[in-house]
Amino acid sequence: MKYSISHLLHFHKLSSESKVPGQYYKEHHDYIDGSEDQNPGPRILTFFLYLNDVEEGGSTRFTDIYGDDSAKSIDVQPKKGRALVWPSVLTEDPHQRDDRTYHEALHVTKGLKYGANAWLHLRKFKSDECDYEEYERIMETRQKVDM
Repeated sequence: MKYSISHLLHFHKLSSESKVPGQYYKEHHDYIDGSEDQNPGPRILTFFLYLNDVEEGGSTRFTDIYGDDSAKSIDVQPKKGRALVWPSVLTEDPHQRDDRTYHEALHVTKGLKYGANAWLHLRKFKSDECDYEEYERIMETRQKVDM
């Protein structure tokens, strides 16, 4: 999928978070069930920016990177200026959750963790109605290209 400047209208506003020792996020997914038919549609990409170095702990763990219940995980250490971008949906069907990107924020054991995140949605964040005929046309074209 190609993105253009007009896709900025699809971004949820940037939000910040902070963690002190002992804080964490349990395993979750950024895809919201039932969002397919609602505005602005599913979150298709997550952008996360680490705003500081963390003395100890606070990694972002992707808990099942193969999406097959093998529990093969990857930990990303917080580092000031490091940005992560991951999909919430499958490329071939942006209405289907990508099971490879379940993730959690591990405990901060020493120091503080500051981060900011934003989500890119399928449709404009504030206003667009879903044009299912256009969506089907795009998906048919993509399938022909992929063959």
